Amino acid sequence: GDAYRKICVTLAVRERVAEVEQWLERIRSQGLELELAPYRIMACRRAKAGDVAGAEAWLLRARDAGLKLDVACYNEVMAAYIAADQALAASRCLEAMTSQVLKPDVLSYRSVISGFAKVGHARLSASWLERMISAQLAADVACYTAVVCSSAKSDDRYQAAKWLERMVGEGLQPDEVAFNAVVSSFVRCGDMTSAGLWLRCMVQAGLIPDSTLFNKLIGDCSRRGSMDEAVSWFELMKETPPSLPNAVSYNLLISGYAACGEEATAVEWLGRMRLVGLSADVASYSGLVGGCAGCGETLNAVKWLQTMAAKGLKPSVASYNAIVTSFARQSDSRRAELWLNRIREESLEPDTISFNAVISSYCRAGNFARAEERFRELGAAGADVATFTAFIDGCARAGKADEALGWLDHMLSARVRPDVGARSAVSKACALRGASASNGTDRIFKKMAECRVDPNPSTLSG
Repeated sequence: GDAYRKICVTLAVRERVAEVEQWLERIRSQGLELELAPYRIMACRRAKAGDVAGAEAWLLRARDAGLKLDVACYNEVMAAYIAADQALAASRCLEAMTSQVLKPDVLSYRSVISGFAKVGHARLSASWLERMISAQLAADVACYTAVVCSSAKSDDRYQAAKWLERMVGEGLQPDEVAFNAVVSSFVRCGDMTSAGLWLRCMVQAGLIPDSTLFNKLIGDCSRRGSMDEAVSWFELMKETPPSLPNAVSYNLLISGYAACGEEATAVEWLGRMRLVGLSADVASYSGLVGGCAGCGETLNAVKWLQTMAAKGLKPSVASYNAIVTSFARQSDSRRAELWLNRIREESLEPDTISFNAVISSYCRAGNFARAEERFRELGAAGADVATFTAFIDGCARAGKADEALGWLDHMLSARVRPDVGARSAVSKACALRGASASNGTDRIFKKMAECRVDPNPSTLSG
């Protein structure tokens, strides 16, 4: 009997199904005692292959043969299901265990919880964790972490935070994975205040946050002009090795201070960067160029772009665009165009932003002939809503209502959807012709329908 059973197990391991069935029949026909092993092995093999029906059939055969399926057997099959991303099948196994008056253990629930988390079903994962707790089983860190991470990945940040809090409330110590998931979720949703609170909790727990999370917070503060807060995150990062500040951290502070008009402080941070052995790169100088240009310190922006080039670093189109746009905002169309031409001289390709800045400057100055030359150079395919709005608004300002509405026709023919700025410009043009301002929006919707452009009202609200 033992020899037969060993043969049967060996064949099951090799998945020689027909021979397994023959030997099982031989064992039965000779009145020998069957054992669970070959059925369990075949069920696991089928489960791992994603063959749910096949796995369930082997479990059913075992029961029909009078064999008692134990918790270990179910757990092994469930683990195989999870490996094949068959979380639903694993959950059916867990349901079957309870229906047979078996008591699932921590491993049973953990398989299902992690299985649903793995395939992105955060709510089902959380539901099974609730059932585990209701069954008075002690959920471990792995169970909670699976739910936290799954909720965070689905951007259900409050649910992720709730489960992290519950984990702590149960006396468990969350690891970096759980905390990083929660912080990242708040960052992705733009809730930097909550992200910062959780990151501080993480540090207080003696855990090491991902360095990218520090940089996200530094960057957010820098963009908002909250430089003291940005520096405080930088300093906390320094105190939390190995998440030490890197080139990205310094560059964010450099660009932030430059954008706030504090060029001297930005340069000071450039010096600090060098003192710690980090080399200033394109992003470092681009931050200075963009910041100075954004504050209207265009000549300083030019100086930093030239410094960048002198150090063998190649400025990007974005850096040139910052200078072009800055001159354009100052109504210095000549210099704006000069720097637009410089982009090509540096073997770069100007983009829509480059052209829009120059076109807008010429339109505001009433030099429509020059603006149209640049429009033709850009090409209708490259024009966007800002391009056409510049013409509509410029013509309306110059009292050229018919020309303004002609540019609306041109925009819609190019299947470019108007936005709030375009609506305002068109309304201004309609008012010049003696029509009410509301007729501007009506005209847009009518023309959009004629040109078969989807008239999405939300784009025209405000």
